Amino acid sequence: MTSHNIDELERVSDYVYILEEGKVVDDGTVDKLLLSDTKQTACYIIHSKEYQAILLDDMLPFAKQVLKKDYLEIVFDDTAIPEIVLKELINKYEILEFYLKKQTLMETIYHPNAD
Repeated sequence: MTSHNIDELERVSDYVYILEEGKVVDDGTVDKLLLSDTKQTACYIIHSKEYQAILLDDMLPFAKQVLKKDYLEIVFDDTAIPEIVLKELINKYEILEFYLKKQTLMETIYHPNAD
């Protein structure tokens, strides 16, 4: 199967070849390609009714964006320890969920957050 729809390839393929200008630039299983990404950032999702206050909180000097009502996405830098940040959040806010966002194959291939 060939496709430009990487989300579809991620769901149905056992092995993927990444082509750029007609040349294979990477290949492997979806899991291998996801694990081999050295540019991954720690991106967490926070679910809280107090998401607007968390968004404005200076305690979180990280990139933050609202995904939808009650949900924030926070991208941690290399110095942040998510467990410590979560403990501080729990002491100040009612946190309903806090979890690591799974990176997609599309994000792995195109690195939208890369410098």
